[in-house]
Amino acid sequence: LDENGRPVAQSHPNFAADWKHTFVSVEVGEALPHWEVAAYLLNPAKLRESEQSIVRTLGSLVALLVLAIGVGGWLIVADLKRQLTRARQKTDFVSNVSHELKTPLTSIRMFSELLAEGRVTDEEKRRSFLHIITAEVARLTRLINNVLDFARLERGEKQYHFQPCDLAALVRETV
Repeated sequence: LDENGRPVAQSHPNFAADWKHTFVSVEVGEALPHWEVAAYLLNPAKLRESEQSIVRTLGSLVALLVLAIGVGGWLIVADLKRQLTRARQKTDFVSNVSHELKTPLTSIRMFSELLAEGRVTDEEKRRSFLHIITAEVARLTRLINNVLDFARLERGEKQYHFQPCDLAALVRETV
């Protein structure tokens, strides 16, 4: 384009365009001041179509990313709630186990101290106290074994194998 904005040379013969609206242009330099090399679109409508296609594609990508962020956030919150519930259950479990373990230990300690100090002279009471100590030791052993079973289950070391059984027969046998 010369200094008046008229074409001096064209790459496509008989190309007609609005010479004032270039797609891109740059000045030639000091040798030809105010002269420009300019590029024009052969079909400006295609640029608008491409623009609309790009806008739709980017809009879809942004929507997909927002959806992914939303779903990811929801999954994180759900996992966090599950972990908090599990931590609360573990705390409750430890609290209950410690209480259940203290009860038989208290009985064992009390009756064994009475026997060790010789405060019980009646032979029937001594046997009764020894029986209570034995029963509490068995209870304590069961509790500890149950805790160990829970730990093995949590680590995946212990698994139960379920199989069908006759519940009525089991109840009759138990009764």
